[in-house]
Amino acid sequence: MPYDRFGISVSKKLGNAVFRNKYKRKIRTIVDNYKKEYLNNKDYIIILRKEALSRNFKELNKDFLELMQKNKKGI
Repeated sequence: MPYDRFGISVSKKLGNAVFRNKYKRKIRTIVDNYKKEYLNNKDYIIILRKEALSRNFKELNKDFLELMQKNKKGI
């Protein structure tokens, strides 16, 4: 497996299919922007929680980068 794989999970409790797909597209865009920086041949599952719904795109982007930095350090 020469590449990272990202899975995105959004619960039905957060909204209807249109709403969930909107947030999946946002997360997928963020992941695609930074994919080359985190090549380590791992699988990731991103689970969207209720708190993420109150954040805008820039904040989601910042949160993703912080999460990947923690992961890179092994925390």
